[in-house]
Amino acid sequence: SDSGEYQNMETMVSDTRGWWPEHDVRPAGPARAAYYREHCGNDANVEIWPPADYQATQRDAVPGFRSLPLDIFRRFAQLASQHRTKLIIIFHPHPCRTIAEPRLNAMADSLVVLKHEHANVEVYPKQLFEHWPKYMFNEWDHLRVGFEGVNAERVAGFVATAFGIPQPEHHALAPDELPPQATDLTSAPVWSGAPTGDWRYIGVTRDLTEPPDTVRIVESTTRSRQYFETEIRGLSPRQPYIVSLRYKPVGNRVVHLIARELDGNTVAEAALRGGAPFTMETWTMSRTAGSSAGDPSP
Repeated sequence: SDSGEYQNMETMVSDTRGWWPEHDVRPAGPARAAYYREHCGNDANVEIWPPADYQATQRDAVPGFRSLPLDIFRRFAQLASQHRTKLIIIFHPHPCRTIAEPRLNAMADSLVVLKHEHANVEVYPKQLFEHWPKYMFNEWDHLRVGFEGVNAERVAGFVATAFGIPQPEHHALAPDELPPQATDLTSAPVWSGAPTGDWRYIGVTRDLTEPPDTVRIVESTTRSRQYFETEIRGLSPRQPYIVSLRYKPVGNRVVHLIARELDGNTVAEAALRGGAPFTMETWTMSRTAGSSAGDPSP
């Protein structure tokens, strides 16, 4: 396909060495706060296993019932034995600070049984539960794009330990594998501007009756593309940039911020590099192509 989106997908997969970067819907602002209250509770203590809405996994808490995770792990352990290799179980880091102790103990007991039955099983981390900060996650089970490197390093360390492979003493992640850099909010903007002057309006109009410091964009009643755009020059390639967009929420609308490369003096549709649509009604946003997406706080 010659479409810009398809080319972006190819570029992303190539840049990440075959991995598909996450494209989760991101709860933002009050929606993000509500999401973590639901999953972590007000005191950040969470029963992440078994989940409350999946009764089948609660068998461990009832005498006389079998452990569903143990049954599943047994099958994988047997499969690994047939191939004369190890079964390595690695528990994903979690954004909540703690886990309910009875649930953690139930999983630990199941794994003791599993390792007693199968000598080819390795489990990491040893304490099972490992907390990582919330800003590294989109959802409790998905890390944000940009943290693949640190997570891959974590997994690689566990696998190397399981197979007795020495790890380099002074190993460092490659620059393109490092987590996103913290933003220096005191830095001078590279560019700033209101939707006036050199801005172009397509499918929308600007209300010229507003005061000079206010820009009101009037949408069309037709079902067509409605947007306004401008050009920003002098940016360095392959560098992170943060875009700050101020607007007034007006109900059930989507604000879609799109960045595209210039092809000479024209905007090339096939060179779409990233975007971040934000749905005002649900306080959610997502990312496309090379964008990271952030938090559209009020």
